[in-house]
Amino acid sequence: MLKRGERHICVVTDCLPAPSETFIRAHIENLPARVTLIHGWRSMVADRMVLSLPERLLQKALRIITASDLGRESTTAYMKAFRKHRPEAVLAEYGTTGVLTMEACRRLAIPLIVHFHGYDASEHRVLKEHAETYPILFAEAAAIIAVSRTMQRKLVSLGAPPEKVNYNPYGVDCERFGGASPARAAPVFLAVGRFVEKKAPQITLMAFAQVWRLDSSVRLRMIGDGPLLDECRALAKELAIEDAV
Repeated sequence: MLKRGERHICVVTDCLPAPSETFIRAHIENLPARVTLIHGWRSMVADRMVLSLPERLLQKALRIITASDLGRESTTAYMKAFRKHRPEAVLAEYGTTGVLTMEACRRLAIPLIVHFHGYDASEHRVLKEHAETYPILFAEAAAIIAVSRTMQRKLVSLGAPPEKVNYNPYGVDCERFGGASPARAAPVFLAVGRFVEKKAPQITLMAFAQVWRLDSSVRLRMIGDGPLLDECRALAKELAIEDAV
């Protein structure tokens, strides 16, 4: 196994990983390599912009003159960062980030690995927006990672070469969760996640309500926050399970 530091890669994200994006944090912290994180829609390494103020002003002027978008600036920034840090490969977190980095990787002949995570391979708006760029990405990428068999099939159906798409589901370090004794534990279900539409906490409540009707001793503990929190509290009351949640 490689020792951390024997290889160097750049991990690219569109923003600093959110607390809930534990999978991306795990890549940054635990990959067997020296990792440089490049983040932000205007690329940063640590807390410093990759492009200096004069460079950003020049890019703005070029955008005005050529009536172009931010693509030129993004590519320029990535190329500057990659030249400085000299990675052996680039890992783009999310397919949409892969689209932004592929031109810089192509020009510098750096292998690009694109890790799809969810919405980037399933949301209709995203797929429509990248109907032309995803096929280019699939051709340019050295490897593509899918976290489920369904996603793997979806990416292939969108034109990704099957031999490039690697199935690699998220893993959990079970040693960090030792000491539990389920056989002797109280009947408590735990749900951890943001109270947002794509996490569908309402479905968790409705499913738990069916279990509670069979055994009123069970309890549900939900950990998280978000815009659907009040709606879920109201739903728990409507389902008559507010004292069990």
